[in-house]
Amino acid sequence: MISDEIRREAFGYVQAGNKAALLKLTALHPKLVYTRSQANNDTLLIRAFKYLREDIIEALLTLEADINAKDRHGIPAIMWIYDTERTDLTTEEYDNTALRISKKYLSLNEDAKLYSDEYTNFLLNCAKDKFPVHCNNEGYDHTTILTKIIQRNLVQSAEWFIKSFQLNQNEIAESLIAGTIRMSSGNLTSTEVRKVELFLEKHLSLIDENSKCANNLAEMLFQERFYKEYDKFDHINSELKMLQSGQSIGEAGYMIYHDIHVLVAKILIKFGIDLQKYESYVESLTSVHDSLITLSRNKIKTEDYKSYLKNLPNNVKELLKSELPDHYTKPFSNYPTIDLADVVITRRIYRKIQGAVILESTKKKILQLTKVSSILSEIKHNKDYEDFHISHEDLPITIDVVLNRIDYLRKKDNAQESDKQEIEAISNFISNKIILSVATDEEAIDVCNNFIEYFMNKCNSKTRFEEFLNENMLEDKANKALKSMLYQTTEDSFKTNISSLATKIIELTNGIVLPFDIDFLNLNDTNSKIVDIDYDKQILIKNNLKVFSFPNTYRLPNVDKLEELSSEYNSPDMCQYYKNHLEAFNPISMLLEIAHDEDKLSEQKQAFSNDYANIKSKAEEQSSDPLKLTQVMSKLTHITLVIDESLNLCMKLSKYLNISPLKLLLKEYQDKYALLSEEYNNVLMEHNDEQGVIGDIEIESSSIDL
Repeated sequence: MISDEIRREAFGYVQAGNKAALLKLTALHPKLVYTRSQANNDTLLIRAFKYLREDIIEALLTLEADINAKDRHGIPAIMWIYDTERTDLTTEEYDNTALRISKKYLSLNEDAKLYSDEYTNFLLNCAKDKFPVHCNNEGYDHTTILTKIIQRNLVQSAEWFIKSFQLNQNEIAESLIAGTIRMSSGNLTSTEVRKVELFLEKHLSLIDENSKCANNLAEMLFQERFYKEYDKFDHINSELKMLQSGQSIGEAGYMIYHDIHVLVAKILIKFGIDLQKYESYVESLTSVHDSLITLSRNKIKTEDYKSYLKNLPNNVKELLKSELPDHYTKPFSNYPTIDLADVVITRRIYRKIQGAVILESTKKKILQLTKVSSILSEIKHNKDYEDFHISHEDLPITIDVVLNRIDYLRKKDNAQESDKQEIEAISNFISNKIILSVATDEEAIDVCNNFIEYFMNKCNSKTRFEEFLNENMLEDKANKALKSMLYQTTEDSFKTNISSLATKIIELTNGIVLPFDIDFLNLNDTNSKIVDIDYDKQILIKNNLKVFSFPNTYRLPNVDKLEELSSEYNSPDMCQYYKNHLEAFNPISMLLEIAHDEDKLSEQKQAFSNDYANIKSKAEEQSSDPLKLTQVMSKLTHITLVIDESLNLCMKLSKYLNISPLKLLLKEYQDKYALLSEEYNNVLMEHNDEQGVIGDIEIESSSIDL
């Protein structure tokens, strides 16, 4: 008779992976191999599969553990490979481990069939209901083993499984969608998401886009029937924290849409599946603004509520109270963080937020995709590229999906004449948009700029950019329009603009006027030395620079050259500044650090703030003296001019260099200085008006005397 204590000890050893201790215990109590857990009816072997303990599985099978044993749900030990209860493995580690165990105990080779013949036959002979978990009445959505594999993002294992068991292509597609819509994206890296994307594209591309299976995939993704069925029984318990993390929730893992669902929608559209009919359904889903997630998770501190509220969009701000309830503001309050229920303006709104099943940002993306889908569907069926209206906001995702569709059609095996006609129609549609944008107003030129930005993100070099345009069969006129806009900036002018912007930032911050182009310093091997750019700075440049390239070195002048420069420009301060700020000789790195290093950006903000406060104070002090105020206004005008020029340079560079935080900072102070200038220009005008009146009185008085 095996005691409860020994039984618990044995199962504990399996979970912990302590093979040596387990074998000692089974040597003393051989019947442990057949015993079951009183908690869930597991055998030691089932538990070993649940925790992916490879060495223990092998040891227990040597001791003749029963691999045919099932747990209390009727699930055989082997099937737990893809539904592990281990939490210490990365996705890659889990995938590698699952693949090794699968090949050993769940494959068609003779060694594996010694263990799992019953289950390999089970897999080969059953088209449906292979491994039902959370079954429902929708026939296509029974969760298969493949669904479980892809749900866990085990791409290697999924490829092996598909190849080993030669599953029907439609069945593969439906299993992949079923698994993907249950997948959590919150803890996936961009590389892992890309793996999923490539995996789905590979297998879904084999589906006939006009088949019943293709329609099933769309139905599975949008899950309209599930939502209505469960809504009827009030079984939806939304968990907002899961919304934020990108986790699919619901009894069978559906009803919450996140970035993986957006990815799947893009893939389905790429393969010509029309999603337009789901637009009204998506519109009807209760959504919550992304910014409210933080509040709903009690992450906003009481003292931060006002600043949090200030930064919300107006339509979200209207849902919340402008002041905290009294119990938050009392001395020694026991409420360090805000409870969402306390600050929403009505209980009805609170219930609506709690019942949300989709983030507003995700809802917006999916709605954009349904619109693109309708455009592609029209082009596909009618070969018509009439000028569909595309908003500026929807343009990037439209370009992405439309060009992906072209790419897919071009690479299709045995392309039909209708495919070629569709490629031509889509290319004409894009070309038409580009040509119209160049020929019309300034706002439409932004459309063309958006195309250029998309192409550059795809290509990262001018040569690849030209190849990409030609590959996509755009009309010659559209090609020329894009190229002319792109090549308005040459590599030399780009580098000059970088240097010029850096010197203007230095002037605004330190009051030092430097030569606007580093190349004008005429640095060579005699008067300077070559210095390597730090590796971290190289990465910073690489990650934020498009189309153009920069060397990984720069030149530092020697002391004699610096003295010569000071003399040439009659500026002793210049030499001292350069000595103390060597980063000025590597302007691209300097600008990117200001934009992307929080400490440096904070220092820049403080410098701008101090200068602004200083000149504002001087204007206030001299406001009663027109002459002195005019002198202050002259300096104010100069600062405003330098900021305006800096912003113009930022705009020119923004297509190629990501310095958005710096651009936003300059815009903030451009607005502040504009208001300050307007205020004290009005004061000067009042002074001038007063002087004019006094002059008239004096002239009239003189006339009377005469």
